[in-house]
Amino acid sequence: MTSPSVGDCHVGIIYALPLEHAAVLGMFEDKPSRLIKTDTKDTNSYDFGRLHHHSVVVASLPGGQTGTGAAAIVANNLCRTFKEVRSVLLVGIAGGVPHVRGKQIRLGDVVVSQPARGTGGVVQHDYIKIKANGEHEQRGWLNAPPGALLTALSHLQAEHEITDSLMTNYLTEMYERYPKTRTNYTYPGLTQDPLHNNTNDSIVEPVSLVSDVVHPAHPSTEPEIRYGVIASGNQIVTDSSVRNEIHEKHEALCIETEAAGLMNNFPCLVIRGIADYADANKNDVWQKYAAATAAAFAKKLLMYLPTHELSQERTIEQIAGTFPQASSFSGHRHSLP
Repeated sequence: MTSPSVGDCHVGIIYALPLEHAAVLGMFEDKPSRLIKTDTKDTNSYDFGRLHHHSVVVASLPGGQTGTGAAAIVANNLCRTFKEVRSVLLVGIAGGVPHVRGKQIRLGDVVVSQPARGTGGVVQHDYIKIKANGEHEQRGWLNAPPGALLTALSHLQAEHEITDSLMTNYLTEMYERYPKTRTNYTYPGLTQDPLHNNTNDSIVEPVSLVSDVVHPAHPSTEPEIRYGVIASGNQIVTDSSVRNEIHEKHEALCIETEAAGLMNNFPCLVIRGIADYADANKNDVWQKYAAATAAAFAKKLLMYLPTHELSQERTIEQIAGTFPQASSFSGHRHSLP
């Protein structure tokens, strides 16, 4: 494979953890290549690869660093070097809300940010104003992904209404291409789901929209795809009552820690594999498989993103340039009155 040039890459993928990185690299059709940077101010490391008809650049948060601020710095460096990147996918894992309006969200399922409830698909749950009476008021909102990504998402949703997602095909290809991934990036099994086994010691009294229930066996291990609001913040949530409160307030399907640092300054779609239920049972058993399902969805989505439509979008450098001090923020936000 001829390595793509910096100018060839119109899609960027950002991840936080090495296991998320490995899952994305496992989706490339050919062996990824590395970039030798010429800009010493860019502290990112990059991999090139091809997903369908797109040349893609993959960038990571620094080892051991997470949160909205770290994600913003990585994206700012990305647009410094890759000036033709027009859309960014934030791909990785999150803690899911297990039961929403009668629909189960299981470990290994995928949640995709989509504009809803007056949001762009992501809300920063910890960006609040505490009033004198102790009440919390949500402050600000975050932008939606670019139109080309939302159009591709709509086409993919329509297909999934009448056919299976077939994401497991991509996973199988990864296992064949990289046999080592068969050890940890495969489906852990329903017996490893704490809610299915009713071993969740953090169960609280159900609230109106969220209840920790024992999940019945599912006829397929094919990951389900959920579209809606993703809650983002700098705190890792491991308390089911806090998780439920965030869901009740924002109708969020999952909770993660990077997206709010990107949404207003970089055209971004957030794709999260569900690795835990954001409760006291949080562990790493499902993390690698959840990262793999998120990466598989990202690959499937790019199949529906025409290069000519993407080329009509502004570059992330152009978008970032419309905000002051782009390298130092954790996400510019419009303030509510």
